[in-house]
Amino acid sequence: MSWTITGNRIKQEISNTFPSDEALAELDDIINEYIHDQREQEMIRLLKENLKKGQSHEATIK
Repeated sequence: MSWTITGNRIKQEISNTFPSDEALAELDDIINEYIHDQREQEMIRLLKENLKKGQSHEATIK
């Protein structure tokens, strides 16, 4: 077996093993959406926390 044939076979195996560009782009979209959702949930949590603090602060002032 020559080096060229072996090299082509390795390239073929690698291309069969690794995901396509479309699959990687889709995975990237999913990861970005997950990160966005997590940040959004964190902001909501912080807003609720600050709202409670503000309400309890107003109650102590009255």
